[in-house]
Amino acid sequence: MQSIWRVASTPSRECMTGQETQFESASPSRRDYRCDINCARTTFDVARRCARRPLPVDLRGFTLIEVLVTVLIISIIVTAALVVLSSARHTANQTACAARLRHVGIGVTSYAIDHYGSLPKQYRKSPPAFDSFWMRSPDGDLVNLGLITSYVGVPQAFYCVTQTAATSPRIAYNTAQNPWNVKNALSAFTPALNSSFTVRPGNGARWSVNNHNNKVIYTDFIGVRHFSDSARFPGGLQAPHALKGANRLVGDGSVQWVESEQVHKVHPILNVVATDKLVKDYYKLLDVLP
Repeated sequence: MQSIWRVASTPSRECMTGQETQFESASPSRRDYRCDINCARTTFDVARRCARRPLPVDLRGFTLIEVLVTVLIISIIVTAALVVLSSARHTANQTACAARLRHVGIGVTSYAIDHYGSLPKQYRKSPPAFDSFWMRSPDGDLVNLGLITSYVGVPQAFYCVTQTAATSPRIAYNTAQNPWNVKNALSAFTPALNSSFTVRPGNGARWSVNNHNNKVIYTDFIGVRHFSDSARFPGGLQAPHALKGANRLVGDGSVQWVESEQVHKVHPILNVVATDKLVKDYYKLLDVLP
């Protein structure tokens, strides 16, 4: 008959009629005793030792220290994962914005070829001095990047992906405050009022590719941390890329990244409106920073 093993918590009839069985435990310093209820003989001492047999190690639960250590390890892993994801998201946004600005650069170059080297007509309306987001003037005339919509053909190219309806609704793509109207499938657009890229200030007759081959002509840098104006910018403006840096389009068509901290060390980026001189100084700095 097959043996049935049982550990008695109190001396029982089965243990009294069973047989003491001894086996090696995980710990060599002690022996465990069990009772075989199908064997013929035992003693009360054997049953008592069966009753006192300690529980196997694998039946014990976790200690408090083990639980705390496990929770700590999990929290460290989650924190590290969040940091990696945040960094990856920032890198992805930076790359996407640079790609869009590069697309704009191709349109600017094509425009310049058709206009004897001249860059799109500049337009800005102060205050604030940094406000050159205009693609259509208040009179409805195409200005700045609004003049190259037919060369670019993709409305999203005029916007940094970090400028959204939640952060900067007046300079984000196709928001209620900055709508695009597509006339037909051949990319004949009525441009929105604003782009999210600013244009280099005041160059007049010298505003040409040849004179800005190694200078910044457009950028998503706005020269302010946060700005609010209920008339011009209802909903406010926020610096792109969480103020970590900005993309720059140079006259030669290249796009370069610059850390905001490098700019801030020379010309602090504040929450107040920059003067005309400060905006020009920002661009001169953007020309030379690596």
